[in-house]
Amino acid sequence: MKSARFPIRIKILVTVLGVLLIVVSVITVSMAELLRRDKSAYVRDHVAQRAQQVAAEADAHLSAEADSLRLVARLLGSQIQSAAKEQALQTLFETFPDFIAVTLYRPGLEPLSVYDARSLADAGLDAAALAAMRKAQPLPALADGEIHVENATVVVDLPLAAVATVAEDGVVVEGLVRLDSLLAFVRSARADLVIADRSGVLLACRDLDRVLRRERVDWLQAQPELAGGGRAHGGATQLTRDGQGYFAGFARAPATGLLAGVLIPNEEAYSTGRALVRELLALSVGLFVAAAVLSLLIARRLTRSIERLSAATRAIGRGEFDVAVDVGSQDEIALLSQSFNRMAGELKSRERELEHAHLALVQSEKLAAFGQLGAGIAHEVKNPLAGIRGHAQLALRKLEPDHPLREKLQVIERETARCTDIIGNLLKFARQERAEKTSIDVNAVVEDALAIVDHQLSLHRVGIERSLASGLPRVMGNANQLQQVLLNLAINAQQAMGEQGGMLRISTSSASGKVQISVSDSGPGIPPDVQRRIFEPFFTTKPAGQGTGLGLSVSYGIVKDHDGEIRVESEPRRGATFHITLPAETAVAAA
Repeated sequence: MKSARFPIRIKILVTVLGVLLIVVSVITVSMAELLRRDKSAYVRDHVAQRAQQVAAEADAHLSAEADSLRLVARLLGSQIQSAAKEQALQTLFETFPDFIAVTLYRPGLEPLSVYDARSLADAGLDAAALAAMRKAQPLPALADGEIHVENATVVVDLPLAAVATVAEDGVVVEGLVRLDSLLAFVRSARADLVIADRSGVLLACRDLDRVLRRERVDWLQAQPELAGGGRAHGGATQLTRDGQGYFAGFARAPATGLLAGVLIPNEEAYSTGRALVRELLALSVGLFVAAAVLSLLIARRLTRSIERLSAATRAIGRGEFDVAVDVGSQDEIALLSQSFNRMAGELKSRERELEHAHLALVQSEKLAAFGQLGAGIAHEVKNPLAGIRGHAQLALRKLEPDHPLREKLQVIERETARCTDIIGNLLKFARQERAEKTSIDVNAVVEDALAIVDHQLSLHRVGIERSLASGLPRVMGNANQLQQVLLNLAINAQQAMGEQGGMLRISTSSASGKVQISVSDSGPGIPPDVQRRIFEPFFTTKPAGQGTGLGLSVSYGIVKDHDGEIRVESEPRRGATFHITLPAETAVAAA
């Protein structure tokens, strides 16, 4: 036997390494993409949450400033003496060092302003400069409870925000607040945090010069989720600025309407992901080398198993079906060996099945011959019965009405007529007819079938109970074939009930354009595993020589040929019921 020029172990090694290379490449690319997606989702969530956090902190701080302004408004509008009021105001500016100036706008009166003179002097400001600023930037109309915030920086040395709200009696109170506290919210080493007013003008960011220039944050104001209303909105997106990609989070403060934004460069967001991909590549190279060594070992073991399987195959070719292969592994070769062993066993099993099928065909031929013989005998008996009936009728005509023999002759005439009908049904059933379908009466088919089998059932102590519905619609079918189905079911039921006998119940009914025939017995029932195979050809539970396994299979085919259905219902020790459903003639015509 020649050895292989290109051993299979080398083929397996090359194949495994090639597949591994492709798989590792695909996994690496997929992992990189998954990491990018996961990192993108994580960073988007992070920037969105960070923006909402900054917006909430700024909102809470400025809402507290607005509450303080309302207290100042009550103080300025109170009736206490001016000296005490000035002392209270001085104490107020010391208590709230963020305030630089407070102004009341009262309906029909001139604005009333108070200032922290020391803070203004340190910044080189005066009241006139603040008044000019407010004249250049008049306050908008405010609703009750609304808080208005805007950038009010006048000089570089004193970044200010104007906070305005409505106090009692429609009085609008405005305070100029230092931006130092807001600037504390946006200090971050890795992200660019910004806070802007409703119009998008910066109030706080990492670069103070942008605040002093009152730069407008266009990307933040352009987010559709932040458009309109004062309720809290937010989200995250990705954008490009100056050729660089960013993850951007944004949110609107619910009370003050401030806009908060967070920008993180893509390079910063993906830095950890790139390091992980590099580690994954290094691990893949190590895996590739280990797979090469392992593949050589597995290939050597695999080829030995294949050689044993090849030797067993040659034995099967010589007709040695008792050969078995035991690889001793738990892989695909073991499965192949098991299949090989099953194949050898099934060859013998198929031979036995063919022999059984041959015996069943022989039995079927015997039954067919018996049927033809019975039909010939019935034809021969029919003529003598006709003579007996004729003579009985002639004798009846000659007897007087009260003659004692009249009753006996009437019994003879009636029984010979009954025998003639039974023989006629037998001949009709045994006659080989073309399977032509005509309009038939289902009840009549049932009665003819019972007339044929009535004697055999009575011999085996089986009673018949009929429940035939009147007014059944007619069906399109072959009466001879349907009689064959009913005879098969009746004989099977009698054999199932055994020597102790029982009751056979046949009923007919109709509903929804269909006619149903039900055949029930009082036998032991049919086990579930038998029910699943009961209509298979050559399947029988009877001893050898007592059944062909074709009766129910043929009956199933006849019912299907009539566009009907046949099914079985059975429970242990409660008998079995076969239901035959056929379409009514009117339903077939409509279809």
